[in-house]
Amino acid sequence: MGKNNLLRGFTSVVAFLEAVALGLSFAAFDNAAVINNALGVSTSKLVLKDGIQSEADVEKPQYFLSDFAQDVNNPTEAEIAAKNEAVAAFVEQEEEEGAVLLQNSNNALPLAAGSKVTLFGQATVNPYMKGNSGGGSGGTQVTYVDALTDPERAGFQVNQALIDAYKALDEGGLKRSSSARTIGEAPKSVYTDEIQATFQNYSDAAIVILAREGAESNDLYTKDSEGISELALHQDEKDMLALVKQYKDQGVFKKVIVLLNSGHPMEVKELANYGVDAILLIGGPGQSTGFRGVSDLLVGNVSPSGRLVDTYASNSLSAPATVNFGEFTYTNSSDVAKGMTDNAAEGKYYVVQAEGIYVGYKYYETRYEDLILGQGGADANVGIWDSQGGSWNYADEVSYPFGYGLSYTTFTQTMDETVDNGDGTMTVKGTVTNAGSVAGKSVVELYAQTPYGDYEKENNVEKSAVQLVGFTKTDMVEPGQTVDYEITFDKYFLASYDYTNAKGYIMSQGDYYLAVGDNAHDALNNILAKKQATGMYDENGNTVNGDANKVYTWNQAELDTETYKSTEYGEVTNRLDEADLNHWIENGVTYLSRKDWAGTYPQAATQVTATDEMIAKLCDGNYTKAENAPSALNVPVGVDSGIQLADMYGLDYDDPLWETFINQIPLSDLIANTMENGGIGENLSIGSPATSNGDGPDGIAGNAYVNESVAAASWSKDMLAKRGYYMGEDALLAKSAHEVWCPGVDTHRTPFGGRNFEYYSEDSILSYELAAAQTAEMEAKGVSVGPKHFFANDQETWRTGVSTFGNEQGFREIQLRAFEGAFTKGGASSVMTAFNRVGLTWVGHSSDIQDGILRGEWGFQGFVITDAAGVNSYMHSVDALMNGTDMFCYTSGAAGDSRTKEINAAIRETDDGNIVEQLKEINHRIFYTYAHTHLMNGLASAYDIVSVTPWWQPVILGGNIALIVITLGLYALFLVNGKKKTKEVK
Repeated sequence: MGKNNLLRGFTSVVAFLEAVALGLSFAAFDNAAVINNALGVSTSKLVLKDGIQSEADVEKPQYFLSDFAQDVNNPTEAEIAAKNEAVAAFVEQEEEEGAVLLQNSNNALPLAAGSKVTLFGQATVNPYMKGNSGGGSGGTQVTYVDALTDPERAGFQVNQALIDAYKALDEGGLKRSSSARTIGEAPKSVYTDEIQATFQNYSDAAIVILAREGAESNDLYTKDSEGISELALHQDEKDMLALVKQYKDQGVFKKVIVLLNSGHPMEVKELANYGVDAILLIGGPGQSTGFRGVSDLLVGNVSPSGRLVDTYASNSLSAPATVNFGEFTYTNSSDVAKGMTDNAAEGKYYVVQAEGIYVGYKYYETRYEDLILGQGGADANVGIWDSQGGSWNYADEVSYPFGYGLSYTTFTQTMDETVDNGDGTMTVKGTVTNAGSVAGKSVVELYAQTPYGDYEKENNVEKSAVQLVGFTKTDMVEPGQTVDYEITFDKYFLASYDYTNAKGYIMSQGDYYLAVGDNAHDALNNILAKKQATGMYDENGNTVNGDANKVYTWNQAELDTETYKSTEYGEVTNRLDEADLNHWIENGVTYLSRKDWAGTYPQAATQVTATDEMIAKLCDGNYTKAENAPSALNVPVGVDSGIQLADMYGLDYDDPLWETFINQIPLSDLIANTMENGGIGENLSIGSPATSNGDGPDGIAGNAYVNESVAAASWSKDMLAKRGYYMGEDALLAKSAHEVWCPGVDTHRTPFGGRNFEYYSEDSILSYELAAAQTAEMEAKGVSVGPKHFFANDQETWRTGVSTFGNEQGFREIQLRAFEGAFTKGGASSVMTAFNRVGLTWVGHSSDIQDGILRGEWGFQGFVITDAAGVNSYMHSVDALMNGTDMFCYTSGAAGDSRTKEINAAIRETDDGNIVEQLKEINHRIFYTYAHTHLMNGLASAYDIVSVTPWWQPVILGGNIALIVITLGLYALFLVNGKKKTKEVK
C-alpha cells in the first residue's frame, strides 16, 4: 500500500498544481493586453497586400520622429541605450531643480565633498521613491546611499555601522505602511552604546532623512496609531533627533542636515527644537537616478532652485479642507442602502468641500490680509491650531508659504514694466540680479489680487487675497550678473466664477494689483505696502514693510460679465448646480467666506441626511430610448468601403471621410473597442493594429522619473516640457503607449491626499501651466496624453463612488482650472475620468461635465476613458456611453462580457438605433485620436492587418496540456496499481 499512497499523494499534488495553473492561465488570458504590453508583444502584424511584391515597394511613413533613432520604426539597441542614458541624466536634473531648500542657517550647506557623515533615519536603507501606483519603474536605478557615496558626486564617507543596524531592522520587517498607520522609523533602542561610539568618526555632519509615503487607495491619516497627524514628527523621530542634538551639543556633530523625503508637506516647525542647521525637501526622487541630484545638491555641485508647490503649515490640520476630508457616511445610511439598486457600499459615502476656493495658500494668505486690514473677523479664535493668545496668527500657523525656496546664493528682483497687450493678455517685465557668490537659477513669481467689493459679497463670489497668475525661471545666472525676465499671462486668470447671479466668469469692478514676490506671502506684503497698510510680518513673525515698487495697479470702472461668458467653442455657464449640497438640502452647507471668518469656518464635518430625491439620484442608471430613435437595423455598420486607418492620418475631425470609415466597423467591434485592457485589439475591418495604452505620471514606457510634485517644484515650464519630451521618446522608441494616463492633475486639496505625489500642486494655475507644457511635448511625439483623474478625485478614501459636493466657483477655479490648461493650451487628446461622483452623479455619467465643459467649452475632440472600471455597480455601461464616456479601462474577461451583454441587450431588446449611432461617434473619437499618434508610424495602406497569437499563450497552453497528461497518467498508474494490490490480497 505504500507505493499506492505515494502515487495518490503525488497525483493529488500534480492535480492541485494543474488547478492553480488553470486559474492563473484564465487570469493571464483575461489580461492578455496588459501582459503583451509588458512583454512588448504585438497581437497583429503587417502583411503585404496581394499584388505588392516587396517591402522595398512600400514607403513606410515616419510621422513622428525621434531625436535618437534614425529609423523610428526600427530603432537599434544602441539608439535606445543612448536615449535611456539621456533620460537618466535628465532625471538627475529634475531632482536638482525640484528640491527645495527650506532652511540654511549659517550656510550649513553645501557640505564639502568627501565629508565623513552619519546617516540617520530608517529611510536611509528604505527611502521613499514613489508611492504605490501605476508607472514609474525601469531604467537606471541608484539608491540613496550609493548616490551619496558616489565619488563623482558627494563622495561621502558614511557610518556603515548605523546603516547595517538599519538594514537589520528592514530585513526584520520594519517598513512604512499607510494601511497600518505607521511611519516605520527605527526605535531608539537601535542606537546602542556601540553604535553611538561610532559617531565621533563620522562627525562632519549628521544627515537625517524623514520619510512619509502615500499611495493609491491610501490617504495619509489625520490621526494615526500615535493619535496624531501622520505628517507630524513622531516619537521615534523625536528620540532620534534628540540624540543627534545631544551629540551636536557635545561638539561631536558639526552640522545637522534634515532631508524631507516625502510627497506630502510635513509639519517641520518642531525641528527648531533639535538644533537643525539646514532642511532640504527632496520629495520622491523616483526609482531611477534622482538621488544623484540629491548628492549633487548636498555638496554644491548645483545650487537649489526649487520652490514649494504647497503651503507648509505648522499643523496640517489647520487647512479648512481637512475638516471635511476622509470617511463620512450619510446619517441615514441604512435608508440609503435600502433605496439603492446599486451596491450600497459604492453610494453611502460623501465629502463636502465647504472650503470653496480657500484651498492651500488661498486660505492662509487671505485670512492674513484680512487680519492686517482688520476685516472679516480674521482674528477670531476659529481655525486656530498653533496660534498663541486666542487670536489667529499667520506666523504661528504657517511654517513656509507657497512658492518659498532658498538658494546657495542671493537674488534681487525688480518689476519694471507692465503692459496690457490688448489681446486678452498682459506682460510684466523686470530684472533678476545674482547678488551672491555662486551661480544659480531664480524663479520669478507673479501674483494678482482682484476686487472683493459689495457685488462679490452680495453674490457669494469669493476672492483670494493673492492668486498666482504667471511665473518664469531664469537660466543659470552668474554672480554679479543681471538678466531680464518677461512673463505674459492670460487675463482670464483674473476672472472669478459667479455661480449665483451672472452664472459665468466675471471681471470685477474695482482695483486690481499685480505683484512680484519671493513667494505668495512676500507678494501679498508688497500689495499691502501699495495699499499703505502697516503691521505686516513674514512667516517667521518678523516685521516687514513690503515693497510697493514691485506692484502694478489699475482700476476697472465697471463689472464685466461678458468677456469670458463663452469660449471659441461654446457658452460657459452653470453646469454643476446639482453638485452643490444646497441644491438638495436648504442650508445643507455653509461655505467658508472671508466676509465672516468666525461664522463660516468649518469647525466640524458637514453632516448630511440624504433625502429620497438624493437616494434616487444616486442610482442614476436610467437611460431610456428616445421616442424618435431610429431602428438599430437602419444604422449602417459593417459596410466595407476599402478605407484603412492608414488613410486617415492628418484628417480633421469633421472630415466627411470619417463617417465612411467608421461605417465599416461591425457592431460587435464597435462595442469591443469600448472595452480597454491595456489598449484595444486589432480591428481587421479598418486595418487597425492593436493599440497600447500606458500608465502613469512618473513614467510610461521603460523609464522612471521623479515624482510629479518634485518636477512641479522646479517651477519651470521648460523642465516640464523636457519631461514630456523624454516620456514621448520613451513611448516612441518602445513602440508602445500610444495613449497614456498622465499627467496627474488633481489638486492637493489637503496635505493628506494619498496620491498628492503624482499631482502637481495645491494651486490651479501652476498645474494649468505645467500640465500644458508637459502635454504639448508628449503630443508632439505622437503620444495621446490622458490627464487624470478628471476631476475632484482629491482623496483616496472611498474614492469608488464617493459623492463630492461643492459649489461651482470652487470646482471651476480650483479643480477644473488645473485640468483646463492640458486641453486648451497643451492639446491633450484623451482623458481619464475619476471614480468619484461630482454631487450625486458619477463623472462618467455626467454629460454636463464630459460633453458640456470638456467638449463644449474646451473644444476637446479625443476620447474619454474611465478609471479602472471593472464591474463597479454604479458605472452603468449604457448610461456612461450615452453621456460622454468612450472607454472602460481595464475591462476584460467577465467584466468585459458583462458590459458587452448589457450594451447588446439595450440595443436589441428595444431596437435602439441611438445607441448604435453613439457607438459610431465613440469609435470616431477613438480612431481619430489613435490616427494622430505614433501608432501610425510605419502603417501604410499597402498592408493588411493580420492577427497573430502571442508566443506566451501557446507556451501556457502547452504547459497546461502537459500537466493534464501527467495528471491523467499518474491517475491511471494509481488505478492499475490499486487493482494489482487488490488481486494480491485476494
